[in-house]
Amino acid sequence: MNKDDATWLKVAYIAFAGIIGFLGYKAAYTMSIQMEWQERYYDWIEYAQYGVALLFAVITYWYITASQSRHEYFLASLGELRKVAWPTFDDTKRMTAIVVVVVAIFSFVLWVFDMVWSKSLSLILT
Repeated sequence: MNKDDATWLKVAYIAFAGIIGFLGYKAAYTMSIQMEWQERYYDWIEYAQYGVALLFAVITYWYITASQSRHEYFLASLGELRKVAWPTFDDTKRMTAIVVVVVAIFSFVLWVFDMVWSKSLSLILT
């Protein structure tokens, strides 16, 4: 684990806290509409929503960075991801084609079973 990993991990912490802050803003906005606070408290409700978003983001960032063992775990996870032998683009194309063919074959087989089953049931019931 080098310093670059720690820097990118801190950027990921900030991005995650920003996403949680945005979700907090949307939750506060939705709640203000549902509780009809938008009309009653028009002057300051938007600031309250931004405050909730900021509070969610700060608490999330604090929670993520509070534990040194959690930080070490994330750094170790990044180190392990660097060791993974990722498939090449050609391998990915080949494996995707295999999956598409297998899905098509199974779809056809299931369609045949469905047709046979529906025809046999219609003959039995009529």
